[in-house]
Order: sequence, then C-alpha cells, then structure tokens
Amino acid sequence: MNINLAFANRPLPKWQSVALTFVGVLILISGCVSTPPEYKSMQLSVKRAEEAIKKDNYDAAVKSYIQAIIKAEDVAPDKVPSLKKSLAQAYISWSRSIYWQAKTKKDPELFKKSILFCDKAADMHPKYRTKCNTYIAKFKRDMSTMKFKRATSVDTLLPDKRERNYKIAMLHKQGNVLTREKRYMMAKGKFDDILRIDPYNLEAARAIKNIMQELAKVGEKRQEADEAIRMAEAKWKNIEPIASKEEAMEVARREVESGVKLQNRLAEIKIRQIDFKDAPLNEVFAELEKIITRLLRKDFQFKFKGFKPTDPDCPPITFQGKNIPAEGAIKAICSGLQLIPLYSKESVIIQKKETKSSKQ
Repeated sequence: MNINLAFANRPLPKWQSVALTFVGVLILISGCVSTPPEYKSMQLSVKRAEEAIKKDNYDAAVKSYIQAIIKAEDVAPDKVPSLKKSLAQAYISWSRSIYWQAKTKKDPELFKKSILFCDKAADMHPKYRTKCNTYIAKFKRDMSTMKFKRATSVDTLLPDKRERNYKIAMLHKQGNVLTREKRYMMAKGKFDDILRIDPYNLEAARAIKNIMQELAKVGEKRQEADEAIRMAEAKWKNIEPIASKEEAMEVARREVESGVKLQNRLAEIKIRQIDFKDAPLNEVFAELEKIITRLLRKDFQFKFKGFKPTDPDCPPITFQGKNIPAEGAIKAICSGLQLIPLYSKESVIIQKKETKSSKQ
C-alpha cells in the first residue's frame, strides 16, 4: 500500500502531463459542440420527408419538409434554402401526380389542385417559376379540353341516351324483319323513324338505300311485265281471235313469268371477263349471246325491236368487266344507249326507249 501511495505521489513526466491536458481539452470541446436536440429533430423531419417521397406520399413529405424548415430557421439558417428547394420539388411531384389523376377521373377540381401546388412550388423556389409556368399552362389547357369534351359529350347532350338506344334497337329489329318479309314500305318507315331519333345513324341510312334499290328492281320488273302484257294485248287485237281474251291474257301472264325467271337466272350467272373496245354493237350482242348460251347451257338469243344493231347511227361500244352478272352486263350496255331489255322465255328483246318526240 505504501508503495502504491508513493507511486501515486510521484510527479508525472512532462510529456504525460501535456497528453492529459490535450485529452481534457478534447473532452471539453466535444461537450461544447454536441448536436442540439432541435438540430436532430430537424434532421429527423428531413429523413421522414425523404422516406415519404419514396412511397409517393407527397402529403406527408410536404408536412415534414415544412416542419424541417421551421426548425432550421432557428438552429441552421444556412440549411433553409436547400430545404425550400426540396419542398418545391415535392410540390411539383405532388402536382404532376394529381394531374394524372385528374386526367383519369376527368375531374376539374383535381386540375385546379395540381395548378395550386405548382404555384406553391414556384413561390417556394423562384428559380422553378419558368418550369412551373410550363406545367400550369399544360394543366389549364388540358382542363379546358376536358370541360369542352364533357359539355359536348353524348351523355350531356343526350341525357335519355339509354332510352333512345333501346328505341333504335327495337326499330332496327322490326325494320329487318319487315325487309326479310319484303314489306319494303313498312320497313322503310321503321328506318325513317330511326333517322328522326338519330339523323347520323349510318345503319338505318344503308338499310333505306338497300330498300330503295329493291323497290327499283321490283318497279323494273313491273314495267317489263306491263310492257309484255301491253304487247300481248296489242297482238291479240290485231290477229284473228282463235281463243278468248282470258286465254290470251293467261298466255301473256305465263310469258311474263318465264321472262322473270330468265331475268333471275341471268342475274345469277356471272361472266368471268368481258372486254369490248370501240366494238360495233352487233358484234357486242353476238358475243354476249354466245357467252350467255354457254353459261345457260341452252338456246338463247337477242331480238331487236325498232332498230337494228347494224344501223350506222348505233355507236361503237367500249365496256369492260370481271365476274359481272349477265343481267348487269345487258343493263349496263342498254342504259348507255337508251335501250330497254325485255325478257321472254328464251330471249331478250332489245328496244329503244320512247322519247317525247317519238311519242308525239
């Protein structure tokens, strides 16, 4: 014990005394510069804000940055500019996120919110003003476009859209049934009703066009039938009657029916290719006669009334077609020359249309 005391009372060497003094000074300095609680709290707020940004929780990030700025104004004023820049970036990210929600939901209030946050970002960090103004202009433009589309949308202009669509669907169904039953005028009335409800309904317009084409075909057949009956009556008046008028009319009716059958058959068969260029009319009909005879596999011929295809005033024909119905080819050639085809049992009678001058 005495030895230990003696050792303790011995004076320290000079170098040891200096070392102990230096260590004491360091301990004193470290105690004086220790991080204050307010600074640590500021750092914690910044850390929370950064974590919230990673999770796209911009509301929490903005609140944390605001808390950090308030604390930094007291304990670290030099940190305030960088914290305000981070807060401005958070506002911009939040603004863009809300903008995409606004586009998806078509909500004008969300557009306004995105514009507000962009303004706040520019106020917080003035160097972002140009960038924010670009975003704000885009947000306002898209908001105006969205409002216009909503104001002019079908749902806005036609609040009874569901009821209208139901009526249109029912009228379409009724019109199609009547068309299949060949009750064309009643069917046309249904499609006309659709166009009164929806003037731009293309399906109804096409249906009416098809009905009018069918009515035109029926009208042509009736005209041909009336012409054949008129010719039969005229023939019956000019010859010695060997049968009653009723029998003659029955014969005429059968001729009309056979002519309609021939016309329908000619509408079914198709000429693979036909090509005439400045060809004389008699050669055109002669070639058509050969082709149709081959396709029908029975005798067929053209007859001419009121003119001859070899007449000098008959112009040459230029006509081309592929996979065209025989009836279509006949009508096309006749319509270009003001001729009328009349169908009988095994022939087609081609005659000139009566003009006003010829009638007079």
